[in-house]
Amino acid sequence: MPDLFDPYAMAPDQVYTNIRDLAKYAPYKAHAEMLWKNFEPHADADFLGEVQRAFHQRFWEMYLGNVLLSLGHEIGSSQKNHGPDLYVSRKDGKIWMEAVAANRGNGVDAPADPYERMVEVMPGFRIDADVIDGDDASIGDEELMITSSGVRCRIAVRGFNEEPILLRYHTAIDAKFKKHGKYLEDKRVMASDPYVIALNGAGIPLDMMKDETPRIVKALFGLGDDQFSVDVSTLEVTEATFSIRRDITKKSGYSVAMDIFNDDSHEGVSAILYSTVNVANYPKQIGADFVLVHNPYAKNPLPCGYFKVGTEYFVSEADLKIVKHADVGAEEPSQLGQS
Repeated sequence: MPDLFDPYAMAPDQVYTNIRDLAKYAPYKAHAEMLWKNFEPHADADFLGEVQRAFHQRFWEMYLGNVLLSLGHEIGSSQKNHGPDLYVSRKDGKIWMEAVAANRGNGVDAPADPYERMVEVMPGFRIDADVIDGDDASIGDEELMITSSGVRCRIAVRGFNEEPILLRYHTAIDAKFKKHGKYLEDKRVMASDPYVIALNGAGIPLDMMKDETPRIVKALFGLGDDQFSVDVSTLEVTEATFSIRRDITKKSGYSVAMDIFNDDSHEGVSAILYSTVNVANYPKQIGADFVLVHNPYAKNPLPCGYFKVGTEYFVSEADLKIVKHADVGAEEPSQLGQS
C-alpha cells in the first residue's frame, strides 16, 4: 500500500507538509494514516497526487468514505475521476456522494478573518472587537468596559453575523448542483440515482461555532434568527421559532436564495450532508459530527435512516423533524476489518 504522506514530495499544501513533518502533529498524522489504510482500496487513481495540493478537500473525502465503510456500505469512486467523488452500491443502483470543502473565498462578501480584529485586552484574553482608547467616553448598551493592570479599553461588542458563512455554503452547493447536470448529460450518473452533496465547512472562518439549529438547516429552508416568546410573569420560554430569511442580498446587489429546499428548483439534490471535521478536529465516534438534511422535493429521495449516523433533518407533514442516531451506530475506523 502506498503511503499517504510521501516523505520526499515537495507538496504545495502547507497543511500536508506540516502534518507530515512536524512532530507535534504526530497524533493527527497517525489518525489520517489510519483512515487512509481503510480508504486506499476505494480511492481514485489521482488521490495521492491531489492530497498534496488540496489536503483538506481530500481528507474530507477520505473521512466520508471511512464513515460509509464503518456503516457496512460498499463504496467506490468514479473511474478516471470524471464523476462524483464516491458512490454507495445498492441493489437498485448507486447513491452518489459529491464531496466539497467550502473555504473563506476572497470577495467582498467573504467572512471576515477573525484574527484580523483580535485584540488582547488583558494577558491571555483576546476578543473580536473595536477598541477605542481613552477613559472619558460613555459606555452604551452594546459596549463593554474592561480594566486590567491600569489599562482601560472601550470595546464595542457586535452580534455574530452568520450571513457570509451561509453565502459560502451556497457557493459550494451551487457548483456541485451544476456539476450534477453535467454528470447526467454525460451519463456518468443515472437519472434514477440519488445524489448527495457532502459539504464540509471547516475552511470557513468561525463556522465551527455551533448553533442549536445547524446553520446548514437554516440555509436550506429559509430560516433566520431564533425567536422566543417569554412569559413575563415566570420568565419561562413559551414558544421558540425562527424569523424568515428567504434570501441574502450580496454587496453587488445580487440575491442568493436561502430556501432551495422549499421548492423543486434543486430536485436533483437528494440531500445535503454537512460537517466541520478536519485533520485536527474530529469526534471520538466517527460520523457523529454528520448533519444530513433531506430535500423534501428531491426527484430521487434518499431514504431516511439509510445512513444511521449523526443527526438527520427531514420534512414530514409540513413539519421539520429531527432524528439523532445513537453514537454506537458506527465503529471507530481503527476497528474496521478487525475481528
